[in-house]
Amino acid sequence: MPAAKTAKKPSKKAEAAEKPAPEPARPLFNVLNHRLVPLHEKLTGEAKKAVLEEFAITPEQLPKILASDPACKAIGAKAGDIVKITRQSKTAGEAFVFRYCVETA
Repeated sequence: MPAAKTAKKPSKKAEAAEKPAPEPARPLFNVLNHRLVPLHEKLTGEAKKAVLEEFAITPEQLPKILASDPACKAIGAKAGDIVKITRQSKTAGEAFVFRYCVETA
């Protein structure tokens, strides 16, 4: 009687290719709670429109911030959003800056 054929075990490379990528770990702390990180806010549709009209610009003309920035991740900003950053200033009191959220630089 012929011997039963055994199934070949997949190689380690093939096993690694089949495994899904591990999910990124959650941050250990909220970066927005650090004393050196200014307040970051994702603008709503109407606020976004008001800012663009006030400065007579398109979103692409704003300085950029990466969607992978820890502060953007913390507030849930995605590519295409506008982020308002409020910094404390000794001379101006508060300074507001706006950034356009992008996937890659």
